[in-house]
Amino acid sequence: MKNMSFRQKLFLIGVIPVMILGVLIGYLSFNQAENIVTKAHKEVVADTVYRIDGNLNSKVRYIDESIRTAIENRTVGRLIENYGKGEEFAGSLSEMKDYCDGMTRAFSAITSVSVISGYKLIFSTNADKNELNRSAVDGLYKRVSERPEKIFWSNLGPSIFESSLNGGGEVLTAFGSVCDESGNVIGIMVVELLPSALGKSLLSNQKILSFQYTYIVDNNNRVICADQNGYPSYYELAVEQFDKGTRRFMMKLNGISYYACGQYNGFTGWKTFSVISEKNLFADSDDLRNYITWLVIGTVILMIIAILIMYHSITRPLNDLSKAMKTAQDRNFEIQLRNDRKDEIGQLTESFNYMVNKIN
Repeated sequence: MKNMSFRQKLFLIGVIPVMILGVLIGYLSFNQAENIVTKAHKEVVADTVYRIDGNLNSKVRYIDESIRTAIENRTVGRLIENYGKGEEFAGSLSEMKDYCDGMTRAFSAITSVSVISGYKLIFSTNADKNELNRSAVDGLYKRVSERPEKIFWSNLGPSIFESSLNGGGEVLTAFGSVCDESGNVIGIMVVELLPSALGKSLLSNQKILSFQYTYIVDNNNRVICADQNGYPSYYELAVEQFDKGTRRFMMKLNGISYYACGQYNGFTGWKTFSVISEKNLFADSDDLRNYITWLVIGTVILMIIAILIMYHSITRPLNDLSKAMKTAQDRNFEIQLRNDRKDEIGQLTESFNYMVNKIN
């Protein structure tokens, strides 16, 4: 330090620390902003899943209660018991039709409401469908025989009709057993839903973040519906991680990190997922990084300019005083320096002027 010039010392203790401090502040500011935004967006992803699951619960409860009410108030039971009895059956049929019309108007995803007894179709809102898929019907009877009091929800599967309304595609089915006064199962009330229509009612306008992918899978981990066309390859990985007991998690596929949140639905056993790439959790990170970088560079440049101005304000009068002292060394004591400063350098200049004036 003793052999360094004043300029070098000022650069060492002024410019370099300012540059280091600027870089440090910029780095910490970006990291803090990234952490805050990423955490907030993770909560947004989780909130999306909870809202969809809540919406699913409300729709499932509506169908459950509709089926249970029709069974418990004997609307369906009388329909089956009066089958083939002329006017009595006509009255029960009209009552059932009015009840089912209200169900389908309230929930557009319902494609059919049907009542079957054995392999006989007693009633259906799809009048042109009368040939039953016996294999599908057998599956329904097997489940209701185990718990006649329960309303069941199926995974994606075939319709109870040989040719369903959606062109032979798979449907979702809610169903419950119809019992006589002795508690014997005499039939089943079946509600079929179109997966795409259900997905539209559940997922439309739910996501907030761009590139956020949301979907629902059944108990067999098959995708029921999604808010975008096509299913990304990571959905199976998300299900696998969720089945390990983790509701929120990071996962990596093909070198890309994703954040996922899942929710299990207790009524149906289905699972709702929302997935977004880690990069898209803070999609504007590059813009913020560039902004902070240029802000730090600009601040450092301004500080360097301020330090240089301060350097010149100190060294210029000192250089003038040094030249005047050399003149005095040559026995020229008539020299006087202009002094309009009130600081320590001004006091030093005033003392010099007084000294040479006394000597002269």
